[in-house]
Amino acid sequence: MKQGTSSSIKQKIRENVPGKYYIIDKCIGCSLCYELSPRNFSMNLDKGCDFVFRQPETQEDEARCLKAMQSCPTDAIRDDGFGPVK
Repeated sequence: MKQGTSSSIKQKIRENVPGKYYIIDKCIGCSLCYELSPRNFSMNLDKGCDFVFRQPETQEDEARCLKAMQSCPTDAIRDDGFGPVK
């Protein structure tokens, strides 16, 4: 997993909700994360970047967020390592 570091935490997109997953400013706004997990990701059209608007609440959400993180072309989705959804 791509866990966050202190430097990546400083680069968090402001719109991210607090929690395990977040997107940093390396995001290019391709919205692949939204395509893979529309219940958790959205796009700020003004800024041209994606962000986490809802943290995973189910195991299915968790699996989709993980898939989005692994598929991100710029490695912009991070995981604070709080552990999986129960």
